[in-house]
Amino acid sequence: MKPEVLVVDDEPGVCWALENVLTRSGFEVTTAYTGEEVVFLLEDHTYEVAFVDAKLPDIDGMQLASEMARLDARPAVVLISGYYYGEDRAVQGGLEAGLIIGFIAKPFSLEEVREMVKVGVDVSQQRKVAIRT
Repeated sequence: MKPEVLVVDDEPGVCWALENVLTRSGFEVTTAYTGEEVVFLLEDHTYEVAFVDAKLPDIDGMQLASEMARLDARPAVVLISGYYYGEDRAVQGGLEAGLIIGFIAKPFSLEEVREMVKVGVDVSQQRKVAIRT
């Protein structure tokens, strides 16, 4: 079974690019454009990794990551943004709080995406083991 990844960005081109590279790398990908869509998807679906844009039309990406952190089978969240940088306080706070496992600045390289999804799958699997024990 392929690991499942959720891509959340209000820019269709970003969703397309991430879906394309992740699908070619062997992942099952679902895209969403708003936080509201994500809430609906998470009601009956589990994802290993979620790439979440920092600025969505209806919710801040970090706030969405916080909401996801409350789930039993929460995805490993990677924040993506054209506004923030890795050293920004919001990003560092999210990392320290465990809300996100990483950050990728737009425009991103395909190698950054591939590397971060591998890290995310590992984190997600470790969380599942911890829940069972």
